[in-house]
Amino acid sequence: MSRSIFLVIVLTAPFACVPRAASATPPNVTILRPGNGSRFTAPAAFTIYATATDDGVVAKVEFFANGVSLGSPVTVAPYILAVRNLGEGEYAIKAVGTDNEGTQGTSPTVNVTVAPSNRPPTISVTSPLDGAVFRAPTTVVFEAIASDADGPSPAVTVNIGSARYGNRYLVKTPPYRLQLTDLPAGKYVITAWAFDSEVRTEAPSLNITVVEPVRLSDPKTLADGRFEFTISGAVGLEYVVEAATQPGGPWTRVETLKFAAPTQAFNSGASGAGSRFFRVVTQ
Repeated sequence: MSRSIFLVIVLTAPFACVPRAASATPPNVTILRPGNGSRFTAPAAFTIYATATDDGVVAKVEFFANGVSLGSPVTVAPYILAVRNLGEGEYAIKAVGTDNEGTQGTSPTVNVTVAPSNRPPTISVTSPLDGAVFRAPTTVVFEAIASDADGPSPAVTVNIGSARYGNRYLVKTPPYRLQLTDLPAGKYVITAWAFDSEVRTEAPSLNITVVEPVRLSDPKTLADGRFEFTISGAVGLEYVVEAATQPGGPWTRVETLKFAAPTQAFNSGASGAGSRFFRVVTQ
């Protein structure tokens, strides 16, 4: 019996595994807001909005200012980041998107400016002096120095008021000078403010007094040799009586009188003994 032999030859072509090529297209990233050239005031707070697309999957978007990360990457759309307390300066903001294969794409730069916060103006009143006394009717000169470190010269508002009189004035530009004319007798409070477009600064208030001229009347020598006369003045003010042995002085304080009534009698007493001349001045 014969035996059949079969020979099977399998011819195979060379085979190799070719890996899938990585995506050569980076994510397309754009910052929508803020716009290029935006300005903020320190400490700045604003929100960055960005879009990111890719031929694969966008894995994350991270935001940077001057190369420093502004926070944790955003892993899902919408790609939004809130910025808080950004200090004064110039910032170049970018958004960097990374896809699922590690390819990165960077947005065009958005430049923003964070300006210093508005500094309040300063003001100092140089005239009149606090506590000054004038004779009625009088002209009082108001003068002040005001400036603004981060803006143009501020405007100045001046208010002068008493129980019977009140007015307000506006001085828009330096020199800050006013003539307050024909002020009647009374006690006045002067307040002044310097202000810019946003804030104002108030100077310490000043108190001045305008008095009727002091009048002396009814001079007489008493039986015991004392000299007496009547003083007419303003209620609530203090007057100083001075004495001298000759018209030109030197003058010596004799007594201080605080008026509770429009007139008050004065006599020389022991302190004014020997004096032949008296005068009264406002305290």
